Amino acid sequence: MKKQSEQRIATYETKNINANFLSLPECKCCLNKGESSACKARLSYSATIAQIERGFDKGYCPKLTDDGTSGCYMLRGNSRKPVAIFKPIDEEQFAPNNPRDFSGPFGSSTFRPGIVSGESTIREIAAYLLDHGHFSGVPMTSMAAISHESFKLANLTPPSDTLSLSSFNSSEAAGQSIY
Repeated sequence: MKKQSEQRIATYETKNINANFLSLPECKCCLNKGESSACKARLSYSATIAQIERGFDKGYCPKLTDDGTSGCYMLRGNSRKPVAIFKPIDEEQFAPNNPRDFSGPFGSSTFRPGIVSGESTIREIAAYLLDHGHFSGVPMTSMAAISHESFKLANLTPPSDTLSLSSFNSSEAAGQSIY
């Protein structure tokens, strides 16, 4: 795994994954414990990507979640347990490749007023970057490109997708159920 740091951007490249992770500035909660939040986040993100690769090597394919209105896939690690969630930008609500029959051109209105298709991925990354001190518990999220033979996107060799990649946090309900 190649790891390159430039200022606060870390790039991770493996056989199937190319991800750029913008680490957060130091936060007071980590500094009070004598830890660097930027270093902890980079190490955690690197470990998540390594787990995803091991899952791919074992033959664990990305699995579309059972609920939701967009393409939201679970990635499993070596132990078959979910380690990350990815959401392709072209499979958002009313985006061109939505797998749940809510497709349309980029920029289409979605179920949420004021949000158009193609913006949700960027909003998820922004939510993580704005969660100072981890107050809201937004999972570690970054922009990534993942290649896997199970992706069925036309004219892409090898098949890949641009997406938001988040660490997996188990919960009792789907995100849209918690309003």
